[in-house]
This record gives sequence, structure tokens and C-alpha cells, in this order.
Amino acid sequence: LSKHVPEDAESWEFYHVIQLGKAVVTLADKIQKRYRKNPEIMGVNPLTALVEEILPSFAADARDLVSRIIEVVRGRGEDVPIQDGFDLYKELVSIRKVHSQALPSVPFAFHIEGLLADFVWRWIAMTDANMLGWVEGAVNQDDFKVRTSHPDNVPTDEERHSVSAVDMFRSFSQTIDQ
Repeated sequence: LSKHVPEDAESWEFYHVIQLGKAVVTLADKIQKRYRKNPEIMGVNPLTALVEEILPSFAADARDLVSRIIEVVRGRGEDVPIQDGFDLYKELVSIRKVHSQALPSVPFAFHIEGLLADFVWRWIAMTDANMLGWVEGAVNQDDFKVRTSHPDNVPTDEERHSVSAVDMFRSFSQTIDQ
């Protein structure tokens, strides 16, 4: 833990939790590769022993670290960047997947989505606040001409939409896909 997370809680970031998670997965991969030919030593599987100990411990530590990071940052009157929250979510979900495959009868230590839901709500609010500006910008740049692949062709239903409408739906879709 101390190798990937600084001692001073004031300097903790989601990046440290992500690095800790990657270190856990890397360690499990090393053990798996090292004991591939002899998965059991005197009746004990080293990978299973490691996973049964380290994954639940990581999950509990991650929960506590994330909660503390959010608390410290809010105490400074700031917010953790939204993208950091999404990056952390992606990493924690991949570790939860490994956890559920390795320990199907052991629940993950916390509900990731519940802990990080604020990032989604902040992203929605930010997107909502920007929406009117995006629409106005697209409409201002639109010349409102029918688009056809060839000038003599009758436009299809899809080609009858102005460029601004197409651009807005494309923009919305790309934003959601992120």
C-alpha cells in the first residue's frame, strides 16, 4: 500500500487508487505465470491463496481511500475532476470483474456505482449547462440547405435534416459514448 499511496492523506488522488489496483492485478498475473506448471504446492494453490487475501483487502482499502480522497478535496472547497472519477470507475469495475471471477461467493466490499454516482450527476449537469450553447452554435453555422449526395437526386429522409440537427445528434451521441 505504501509503495503506491503516499502517507499524507492530503496528497492522495484517484490516480493512486488506480495504480494500487493495477499493482494488485500485476501481482496476481505474476503469481499465475510463475506457478503455471505447478499450480499447487503441498496441496495449496498460491494464486488462490493470494487472491482470497489480496482482492477483498484491496476492495476495502479502495473504498476507504476513495471516500477519504473525496472528503479531503471537498474540505478544500474543490471537486475531484469528473474525468478522474470516470477513470477510477473503469479501473474498479475491471478489478471487480476479476474479483467476481476469482471469488464468486465473496461480494465485492462496496457498491462502486453508489460511491461514484456524484461524478455522473456532475457530468450530466455540466452537459446540460453546455447544451444550449452547442445548439445555438450549430444553428448559427447552419445554412439550412437540403443535403444530397448529388444535386439532381431527390433527398432521402436522412438528407432532409439540416446540418445543425445532424451535428447536434452526433455531438450528443459522442458525449454519451464517452
